[in-house]
Amino acid sequence: PADRPPPVDIPAGDRAIAGRLWRAPGAHTIYALGHGAGAGMHHPFMIAIAAALAERGVATLRWEMPAMTAGKRLADRPAVVRPLARAAALHAAALAPALRLIA
Repeated sequence: PADRPPPVDIPAGDRAIAGRLWRAPGAHTIYALGHGAGAGMHHPFMIAIAAALAERGVATLRWEMPAMTAGKRLADRPAVVRPLARAAALHAAALAPALRLIA
């Protein structure tokens, strides 16, 4: 189903972070979408955002922070998240080079 697109491994230095690419028919933009500290990329709110954006021609690359992947309760520190956000944005651009990128 559209809310569970296939997994995408996002290269981020010496690791890969988990992602999901939701392609939108006729997309004009791709959005690298990171979650907040309280919920991961599979949270219903994140899926709803991706669905609403897809209806408006925006593809999304949702990505997961390492603490969430590891099942930790505390969020990753900004020093960890910033380079991962950049890696996700660069990967989104590489996946859809013809689309405008927002992150």
